[in-house]
Parts: sequence; structure tokens; C-alpha cells
Amino acid sequence: MTKEETDTKRRRPGAGKGKGKETKKRKRTEEEEDEEDEEDEEDEREDEQYEAKKAEREWREWVTRQLMKMDKEAEKERKKTKITRQWMRETKARATEEMRTLKAEMITMREEMSKMKTETRKKAEEAKEAEETKEAEETEEDEDEEEEKKETEKMVDLEAEEAGSDEETEEEEEDVEMAEA
Repeated sequence: MTKEETDTKRRRPGAGKGKGKETKKRKRTEEEEDEEDEEDEEDEREDEQYEAKKAEREWREWVTRQLMKMDKEAEKERKKTKITRQWMRETKARATEEMRTLKAEMITMREEMSKMKTETRKKAEEAKEAEETKEAEETEEDEDEEEEKKETEKMVDLEAEEAGSDEETEEEEEDVEMAEA
């Protein structure tokens, strides 16, 4: 050892009597306490971060569950609306088909009604014509009968006149004969 090295190694007076050790210990304990405090703070920070991450994870899980529920409900609604739309389309198709058949039936019924009307008109016209011809025949027969009556009356009158004139002539002849006689 050199002189310089020994000089530096010289101790101060009172050094090593316990005073320095205590301060060193105190310093160490304060440092250790600081380190422990720092470690505790770090642990607390880590715990807080862990808790924050855990809370965030739980919140995200809750949100995803809610979203999944909403998706399921939305899917149910889509299925319902799809089924409802399909049912509505089918119902509408059935209703339009029924309407078409009803329209076709109505058209055929109208055609039948018009045919029946024309037939009844024809029958009525034929009946009217037959009645008119019958009435005309009856009137002709009545006229013929009246003419025959008139003719027979005339004939009877003529015969009566002729008979009357024959009687008169016979009476006159009888009168003349009587007068001659």
C-alpha cells in the first residue's frame, strides 16, 4: 500500500464507534422503506392497472353479451318479419287468385244473365207476337163473324123482302083473282 492509499483509508475520528453504522442503517432503512414504498406504489399501480384491465375486460364482455343478445333479438325479428312478409305475400297471392276466379265467375254469370235476358226477351216477343197474331186472328174471326152476321142479316132481310114481296105478289094475285072472279 502506498501512502496515498493509506491516507484515504484513514478514518475520521469517532468513525466506527457505532455512530456511522446507525446512520448507515438508518439510511439503509429509509432507502429500504423508500424502495418498499416505491415497490408498494408500483404494486398498487400494477394492482390498479390489473383492476382497470379486469374491469375493462368485464365491461367489454358485458358489452359483447349485450350486442350478442341484440343480434339474436334482431335475427328473431328479421325471421319474424321474413315469415310475416312471406305470409303476406302468400296471402296476397291467394287473395288475388281468389279475386281473379271471382271476377271470372262474375263475368260468366253476367254472360249467362245476358243470355237469359235475351232469351226471355225473345220468348216475350214471340209470346207477344203470338198473342198479337191470335188477337188479330180473333179480331179477323170476329170481323168475319160480324160480316157473316151482317151478310146473313142482309140475306135474311133480302129473303124476307123477297118473301114479303112474294107474299105481296101472292096477295095481289089472290086479290086480282078474287077481283076477277
